Amino acid sequence: MFYYYTFKAKKTAYLFFIVILVVFDLVACAIGMPADIVRGSMYFTFENTVACTILRCANFFAAYASLFTLVAIANGRFKRVCRVTQSQMNTCEARYISLIIGCVSVIYAVPVVFYTKLSEFQLNITKRLDFMVTRAH
Repeated sequence: MFYYYTFKAKKTAYLFFIVILVVFDLVACAIGMPADIVRGSMYFTFENTVACTILRCANFFAAYASLFTLVAIANGRFKRVCRVTQSQMNTCEARYISLIIGCVSVIYAVPVVFYTKLSEFQLNITKRLDFMVTRAH
């Protein structure tokens, strides 16, 4: 999809937004999903605060950027359908809007750096479950 919309399709503002959306979703899938899997599987033993903070910030950035890109696509489609006589979005405006989307997404994702922390706690395990295996004699 990325290859087709980047190299083969006619360059329009909406195709530019689709390519940007593909990039943001790829970041979310390539960074966010494996980080959530690691964080979930190593919930009690994950001790790297820097990695946790960076991965969570990247996940928030990709989510916000995808959200704002979808809003920009919806706004462009609204203008195309309901405001036919007004000026429509061109590729140059789409690039500026994408740059603004990236900056706003970074601004929205930065507070995660200050509020993400690891907390230590003591586990008190009082019962131990032993599973008995019956062997055939």
